[in-house]
Formats: sequence, structure tokens, C-alpha cells
Amino acid sequence: MKIHSLTHYYKGRSSPVLNQLCIEFDPNKLNVIVGLNGAGKTTLLDIISGVIPSAQFHSSFAEEDVVYQVQGVPLPSTMKGKDIVRLILKCDTPFSFSKSLKTFIESLMPREKELLNRLWDVRIGDMSVGERRWLMIKSICQLERKLYIFDEPTAGIDPDTRNYVLNGINRLVKKGKLVIMSTHILHELEFIDCKIHFLHKGKILYEGDYVSFLKKHNTENPDIAFQMFIQEQGGELNEETMFV
Repeated sequence: MKIHSLTHYYKGRSSPVLNQLCIEFDPNKLNVIVGLNGAGKTTLLDIISGVIPSAQFHSSFAEEDVVYQVQGVPLPSTMKGKDIVRLILKCDTPFSFSKSLKTFIESLMPREKELLNRLWDVRIGDMSVGERRWLMIKSICQLERKLYIFDEPTAGIDPDTRNYVLNGINRLVKKGKLVIMSTHILHELEFIDCKIHFLHKGKILYEGDYVSFLKKHNTENPDIAFQMFIQEQGGELNEETMFV
């Protein structure tokens, strides 16, 4: 998938959030969009998914071939873990729920099966943010789609659960799916075969692998590399926008 010269404005803003943006996604790697808060990452994902219509972008994927994990899904707090799994897996209408559930459980690691069993009858309102996110993303990864989009899928979850989430997303890439995600946690990319897309002021500053991203500024710390990328553009970081 390629996007050429995409510009997008929000009402009341004189400057575009995306400014003649050009980006090329790699179907053989996990495509990761990084950037400051407010850089336009979610806006870009919204346009790619079709949530925000744009006359400048026409997706090659049909609506039914796309799944998009967004932040803060407004589900009733009384729903239980089993209800979330059933709701998501039943989106694959050609497959029976019992078959999809069996395949889903078989795809889990032993520790994940324990977690699923514990959350099965727990209400959403009684789950932690990380538990809800793990349950939803692992269920989404079980759906059969061509394009998967994840908006900060590892935000607010512990390292153990984060590994399970990233492994599930990585398996999609290995199955030949196009996968795009945004993240604020750059250190988690070290052991992932990914292509980084650095978004800043509506444009892509960098596209390439993790190692080259660090070498560009002669550092082993991705947060330092991130800061130096921004400083080169004349930008400043503060406590709200720094990656920590």
C-alpha cells in the first residue's frame, strides 16, 4: 500500500494535520508509525481504515477486509470476558463460533490460556486496562482479514502481556497480512522485524528498520534517537510529548 501527497485539515485549524504525506507500507514487515502526541498518527490510521473519508486516498481493500483496533472502545462495563470474545469472533460470519473459539484457544500460549480462563466470567469493569486490551487484541488477531490496523495496542499493559500481544500481531505478518500499528514504546521494536514510519508535522521523516533508525544518530537508545530526529526539525520536547 502506498499513499502519495495526502493532506488533511480539521475544521478550525489553519495548518494541516497531514501535509502532502507520502508513505509506503511493507507487506512483509510490521509497519510501525511513531511520532509525538498530536503528530497525526491516529488521523492517518482513521483515513486508512475509512473511519475518516478522504478524496485523496482510495484503499485497495474492501471494508470487510479491514479490522481496526481503536483506543477506548465504549463497551458496557457489565459485559464479561466471554462476551467480548464472542462479540469479536462472531464478526467472521462464515465460520461457526464454536470452531472459531476452538482455533482461538489453540493459538494461545499456556500462560494466556490461564489468563483467558480467569477473565472468562469477569466483567469488563473489573478488568485492568491491560487485561481488556489483551483480550480484545488477541480476539481480533483471530479474525480473517487482509489489513489489520492497531492504534497503540501495547499501551498500559505489563511486559509479560505485551509480549503475547506483539507475538499475536507478528503472526499476522508471517501469515502474509498487511499490518499497521502505532506505538509510543520504541524499545519494544528492538526484537521485531518492522519498518518504522516516523511522522512529524504531517510528514514522514524516516522510513526504515530499527537498527538503521538508531545508527542514524549513533545511539543504542531509541528514545534518544527519537529526540534527535525532532531536534533536527527545530522541534522541542516537553514532559507531555516525550517518549519515556
